[in-house]
Parts: sequence; C-alpha cells; structure tokens
Amino acid sequence: MREMEVLVAIGGRALDEGQVPKYLNSPETAIYTKGRTLYGLHVTKGALRKHNYCVLVEGYFDLAQVWQAGIQPIVASCGTALTNAQAKVLKRFTSKVVLSFDPDAAGQGAATRSSELLVSEGFQVNVALLPEGSDPDAFVRRNGGRAYADRLTTSQPYLEFLLDRAVARHDVRRPEGRRAFLNEMLAVAATIPDAAERDQFADRLAHKARVTEGVMRDEIRKAAAGKQREAPMLAAPTAARLRPAEQGLLWTLVHRPVEGLAAVAQLDEDDLTGLASAGILTLASSLGDVPPDFVPGLLRERLNDTERALVDRAAAATMPPAGPADCVHAIKRMRLERDIAAVQEEIDRLQSRPDASNATLAELWTKKKDLLTQL
Repeated sequence: MREMEVLVAIGGRALDEGQVPKYLNSPETAIYTKGRTLYGLHVTKGALRKHNYCVLVEGYFDLAQVWQAGIQPIVASCGTALTNAQAKVLKRFTSKVVLSFDPDAAGQGAATRSSELLVSEGFQVNVALLPEGSDPDAFVRRNGGRAYADRLTTSQPYLEFLLDRAVARHDVRRPEGRRAFLNEMLAVAATIPDAAERDQFADRLAHKARVTEGVMRDEIRKAAAGKQREAPMLAAPTAARLRPAEQGLLWTLVHRPVEGLAAVAQLDEDDLTGLASAGILTLASSLGDVPPDFVPGLLRERLNDTERALVDRAAAATMPPAGPADCVHAIKRMRLERDIAAVQEEIDRLQSRPDASNATLAELWTKKKDLLTQL
C-alpha cells in the first residue's frame, strides 16, 4: 500500500537580486512546525535507506540543485540548525550524515550546532567544506554535480573538522592558548556517547595539544561522567605525570650525562610527541657537542621553572626506574603504538565510506602490519 503524501506548508524564495521578502513561508500550524520538518524527506527517504547516508543542507534551492545533479540521499533543515525533533525523524532512515552548510559564519555556526546534536544522538557525522561565497546551490551551478560529489567524498569527520578549526583559533604552544583549546574541546568530548569513540577523540586531542594520551583519556571520561564543561587541570603542566622512561632519562642526564646524551641522541622529534619531558629532551639533544660534565648545569640554566622542577624531581631518586637503553626502547614503543592507533583510525574512517579505495585500504593495512612487526 502506497504511503499518502500530505501538503503541510509552502515555502518560497525570491529569484531576483534585491527582491523582498527574500523568503516567504507558511506560518506554523497544528500540522506544521518548522523545527519538526525535514524538507524533501518525502521524496528522498528511499534513497537515504538505500545508500545509508544523508547529505544535510540548509535551504530549498540547495536541495533542489543537488538533487538535480543526481545526488539523491539528501534533506534540508528548512534554513535553520537541526533540532532534536528533526534528528529523531532522520534517525529512522540513516545514522550517517554529511553536513553541507554555507561556508559563512552563520552557516558554519549552524553546522557546529547541528553536528553536536547529531553526535550526541549517535550519528556518524562528516562535514563537507565549500569555498567561501558558495552554498551548495551556487557551487553545483558553477562547477557541476561531479565536483560537488567530490567535495562530499573528501568530507572530514566532524570531530577532525572541529579540532582543526579550534587549533586554528588557539595557539596551543602557549599555556593560555592550550587551556582555551582544551576547555573548548572538553565540552565537545563530554557529549560523545560512545566510550570507544571518546577515547579515540582523546588521543587525537592529546596529539594536537601535545599532552599525554592517558591523562587526556582520564579527564574526558570524568567530563563525560559528570557532564563537566571546564578543564582546569588539562592545560596544567602534564609533565607532573612523567612516565618511568622519561624519569629514567632525566635521572641519567644528571647523574651519568655521557650515557644520557647517548640515549637521547637515539630519539627523534616524533618519538617525543606527547611526552611531558619533550622540551627537556629536545634541549638535551642539542647539547651533544658540550662536555658531558657541563650538561646538568646547562639544563638547569636554560630550562623554565616547571621543566627545572621536573629534572630536579627525577634526579632526586636514588636510582633510575630503568636503564637508558630500556627507557629509549619504551619511548619508541609508545610512538609505535600511537602510529598504529592513527593508522587504524584512518582505516576505520575509510571503511565507513561506501566509495573507499581498496588500494588505499590495502596500503594502510600493509603500513599497520609493518608497524606491528616493529612493535
């Protein structure tokens, strides 16, 4: 039996430049509420189910132009950020959404609010970016449907999109910038319902902010449990949680500088990513030509107060937690584990796309196998 379609409202838009009003819509009634209606769903719902994803745009013309270009799993939010009611309707047809809102400030703000809502409702969300000044309607008219489809297939996972935008706004190399960045991202992390996805986000966040993954995971779990919206401790020096391998290298640099310098020389910049002692070990690696006896004094002279306190704390131990060779091995192992997690994250991201390249996936699996062999 065919479903009956009912006209609930009309919506119009001016075609001429300067024509007013630009939009003319039906008022809300007992059977029509703008925040409960997804424009075009009665036509596209079959395509949503078939393709198991949905392109979400803002306006009527956006939907019409993209639909005519051959991209059928699409709905419009009637010109506003998505509402809870609309999200619940959409969940009946798919759990994957590609947001394609206008690139201006208002559109990106709506994209952010809509994405947060969709993520909290359990959707997998990507964001398709368009050039400045182009909404989906204008982009398709200028560049064609194939170019727009390419934008969809290269869309970013929402959380990656959000991280990149936040990093661009905050200088995470400075304590105040790192604090602002982490506070902003903690509010997002607290809304992610899936624990495994929260942990993955924590690792990406730690990498961006150059802090340790373990600390970040713990703080995000606390925030999710208590719906905490501020991160007073995240931007504090995470070096207070030195790993045993770091403590061992710092102890050796002070008490056995010849061995310490030789050990640090085996580490490269990527090995130090996320380590609380990264700044100290980077400085130590630059002292290879200095007479070893001068190294402890130069470290204390050139480090800041926080880093100096870390060195003093590690050096105060009677013996190091491990020898320098074991410390280097442990730090390189942590890097391999981070690299493996990053490759797996990319594999998971590609496998969620129906158009994923088998060749690219094969390369990633080979890369992961090589990393596991090294590990």
